[in-house]
Amino acid sequence: MKTTLLALIISTLTPSPFGGGIANGVHAQFTKKPSVSLPPTSSSTPTTQPSLAPTTLAPMTSAPSTPPTTPLQTIVEIAAGAEFLKTLVTALTVTGLDATLSTEGPFTVFAPTDSAFAALPEGTLDALLADPKSLADILLFHVLEGKVDSSMVMDIVPTEVPTVNGASLPIAIVGGEVILNGNAKIIAVDIMASNGIIHVIDAVLIPPSLPVTDPPTSPPVIDAPTIGPPTISTPTTSGKSGKMGKKSKKAKFGKKDSKKKATKKNVSK
Repeated sequence: MKTTLLALIISTLTPSPFGGGIANGVHAQFTKKPSVSLPPTSSSTPTTQPSLAPTTLAPMTSAPSTPPTTPLQTIVEIAAGAEFLKTLVTALTVTGLDATLSTEGPFTVFAPTDSAFAALPEGTLDALLADPKSLADILLFHVLEGKVDSSMVMDIVPTEVPTVNGASLPIAIVGGEVILNGNAKIIAVDIMASNGIIHVIDAVLIPPSLPVTDPPTSPPVIDAPTIGPPTISTPTTSGKSGKMGKKSKKAKFGKKDSKKKATKKNVSK
């Protein structure tokens, strides 16, 4: 009897490989329930992930360390490009000084405007263009050796500075303005060139060795008296007639007069 009861307890606690009877029911309580796939609910809407594909960027160019600069022109090139310095360029070309002022320098040029040349006495400019040597003397009176900017000019006035011409150029301040040679005003300053600097002036500088005056006008026409051929009297054969004969008579008259005076004196005595 005991043996039968013990066998029953063992059979109850031993799982059955076939899944039946009471033992299967006891084992079922400890076995894992099978997973069930449930359809997604409306609240669990799948979200679309953004695309993470790499974006292609344009290649970057490195900025230059210093901005590009336009190379400076020479004094002559700057003057040639200025609408108000045409006469000066013509004068430089006639004298050959355009080549000089295109060299390394440096130079300081006081550049007269076209109006400044036009203000010269009538006929003077044409005469100077026909006389390159005198014109060159005048132009070189406008040139200093070295680069003298406006601040340096203000530091040295009043003074006289030597020019390439050899003569000294007076610089003064009159009424708060810088005046050159007593008549020219500086109207534009510090135009930088590769071989110097330009200051624009409103009058032509005339060196003291070459004064420019009004050209002589044509002399007035004077009606000259009509002069005929000289009248020559025909001499006589005696050779005593004519003016010489008259002179001899005058001399005799003088002797008679002196005798009369002497006689009157004697009578009075």
